[in-house]
Amino acid sequence: MCVTHKERKIFCEENKTLLCLLCSNSQEHRAHRHCPIEEAAEQYRWYVHLHRENTKAAYRMLHPSVHEEEKQHLETLLKERKLTIQQIKKSKAKMLQKGKQLKKDYQELMKMCHKPYVELFENLEDTLAEYELVFLHMPQPVRPQLSAQPITGLRDELNHFQVNISFRNEISSHNVVLCDVRRLMFGEDDEDEALNSDRSNYFAALGDQIFTSGKHYWELDVCGSWNWAVGVCRDSV
Repeated sequence: MCVTHKERKIFCEENKTLLCLLCSNSQEHRAHRHCPIEEAAEQYRWYVHLHRENTKAAYRMLHPSVHEEEKQHLETLLKERKLTIQQIKKSKAKMLQKGKQLKKDYQELMKMCHKPYVELFENLEDTLAEYELVFLHMPQPVRPQLSAQPITGLRDELNHFQVNISFRNEISSHNVVLCDVRRLMFGEDDEDEALNSDRSNYFAALGDQIFTSGKHYWELDVCGSWNWAVGVCRDSV
């Protein structure tokens, strides 16, 4: 609705606003493209319908594969869960059995402590060896680990937002050689140049790109080098 005259007849395609006939001929809007609001509404309905159909088609293509992948992941998790529960039950049964055996051995050892010396040394080596075997075969605790499932299409999705980072031609150190806007290397130090250079001693190259918000990460090929770093800085640097 026209803010000034409270009428709506004309749609301004430049400002995306509704105007009356008088305002559409004003100096502010005279050079803009206009059309009746009915025509603009039909056009936008067609845009919405087109986007809706495209979204529906994309969902139909994606949904079966996603559903099947989700089903496979759930089946894998259920199998791993079942196997882990079986391992825990088996380990619990072994521990209970081993506990009973240790209690029995403890009682027998207590009886041996009260035997006369002569009887104590009879078959002593065999008895001790038998008890050592008990401790060598103690049941181990179960440490369940769920397998990590791949996220299909994650890298393809990230590649939609991929942007190449290029370096500025202004290098902050005299021994940094800029091969092209995306590669750099360190050169030999020149003593005369180092003494007369007013450049910074920091080995750094700044990127041309600037961002103000969002989430970002970098992938660099450092060719086996260990002495490197990457980060962000303020635009005033």
